[in-house]
Amino acid sequence: MKRRTTGIQVVVVSLALGAGLFTAPAASADVAEFSFVYGNPGDIGVMGDWDGNGTDTPGVIRGDTWWLSNDFNANVARTFKYGVSGDQFVAGDWNGDGIDTPGVVRGNTWYLSDSFGGSGDHVFTYGNPGDFAVVGDWDADGTDRPGVIRNGVWWLSNGFDAVVATSFPFGLLGDKPVVGDWDNDGRDTPGVVRSAEWFISNGLGDDRSLTFVYGYAGDRPLAGDFNGDGSDTFGVQRDQWWYMRNTFPEGSYDPTVPMSNNTEVYASGSTGDRTLQGTQPIWATLAPMVRLHPDETAFPASPGWFINNSRLSFSRENALDHDPPEWGVGRLDWGKLGKRYGTNAYFADGHYAWEVTRPWESGRASDLSEQDGFFLNLVNDFRGGQTNLGGVPVYYEYPRSGEYIQYWFFYAYNRTFQDSENFSHEGDWERIAIDLENGQPKRVAYYRHNCEPVVLPWSGIEKVDGYGNPEPNGTHPVTYSALGRHGNYAFVESGSKNHCAFGLTYDTVGAGTRWRTWNRMASLNSRSWYNFGGAWGEVSTKNTTGPLAPYPQRKLPPDSFR
Repeated sequence: MKRRTTGIQVVVVSLALGAGLFTAPAASADVAEFSFVYGNPGDIGVMGDWDGNGTDTPGVIRGDTWWLSNDFNANVARTFKYGVSGDQFVAGDWNGDGIDTPGVVRGNTWYLSDSFGGSGDHVFTYGNPGDFAVVGDWDADGTDRPGVIRNGVWWLSNGFDAVVATSFPFGLLGDKPVVGDWDNDGRDTPGVVRSAEWFISNGLGDDRSLTFVYGYAGDRPLAGDFNGDGSDTFGVQRDQWWYMRNTFPEGSYDPTVPMSNNTEVYASGSTGDRTLQGTQPIWATLAPMVRLHPDETAFPASPGWFINNSRLSFSRENALDHDPPEWGVGRLDWGKLGKRYGTNAYFADGHYAWEVTRPWESGRASDLSEQDGFFLNLVNDFRGGQTNLGGVPVYYEYPRSGEYIQYWFFYAYNRTFQDSENFSHEGDWERIAIDLENGQPKRVAYYRHNCEPVVLPWSGIEKVDGYGNPEPNGTHPVTYSALGRHGNYAFVESGSKNHCAFGLTYDTVGAGTRWRTWNRMASLNSRSWYNFGGAWGEVSTKNTTGPLAPYPQRKLPPDSFR
């Protein structure tokens, strides 16, 4: 089918929101795959397929006048007037003919034209005055339709009317939206740019498929199919200069990994990311290599995969008083676990899922007894986790202050081999933390269950290079995962010592699977399930339950790291 519009919007005033949140290094012409000059400083840039040849090319809007080009050589193909100063300007294929044409949004009234400089062929109201207008082909039918963003929530329509087809949170107030068909599936999906950090999704939901840094905080982000291959990529407009790419940064997109809604994939190594070391962001440069035990049967897992294979329950004295069908396996809305949905989150027995309601967790609401609370009940057949570690992300916490990086690893099951498995439970969150001094690693803290962390100097630990090979000058610390319980040890020989909790012992061996965590990474607090206050695992008759996930201001690294 002929390539249709990317649905990219341009906005007169709103695109300035969010600039200056933090300063990022540029990924400007030195990493742009092509650049050109078009228009004047102050012009509003827009991309579109103006001639129906399957390629998006630039246009600018100056006052009420549009100047469109069919190439990247500053040649003006057509100019016309449409809209007035102060409108939000959009461009899209409104009638499915393969050609993008102009539109404006005035208040909450949309005026979309099927020709260049014509009258409004489609006039309707959608959204509220002050909403941020976006357009895209949300249902892959070959035509673009309206959408609005209000307080970080997207409201999309599949018609020229006020009917909302879908809504979801994506991004934060002040982010700059972009829209594109990033995976060539015929459907446009959202993206946002925060300062110079891009978050892109291949689904209509709050799940980020790709992240990277490109450009400056004040740039105007744009997207389109610049080479006619059917997939949209990205670029920025900086005054009259345009810096574009036909591919995503190396290592930031794996086409073999599903990128649909409720899929959880980030990748590291994006050239141009902030706080650089070499060509990678620091949280990727220092990401650990986890050595699993060769006899391991409880493998790591993506939390999203875990949620998709769990049902949500609320325990009242270990009785499943609240376990409605819409909370069943494969039905859970990740966002309704976290705080982003507010009062629309899952609710039971007077509590929201984002309150700390994990059974046996201290500091909970006074009306909860020991076994009360929300928990994710994993289907037992999935306790083994995911043996293909290429699709399992590690989660990082990297505060803007740059004082430390904390890495979190999630396993589907915590298995013990003593005391009749009384300490086994579904779900297992583990971590290490790296102390930074002037942007350089200083110390590493290795955590194990109910133990004080073992803190070692950077110079005294094992490290590997980017391929996972031993290298004294490598940037990736090694952590050995104890068999079944997954506690972190700096050296193999320390794994056979008594565990500080319950006097149990656990083995670590250096010959197991190498988990190179820098190949798949995600920012922890950007996840839609972040803030879930229940247990990641069922409530057991053996007085065990899954853990509480990393939570705001909980399980921080040592005070000396902060």
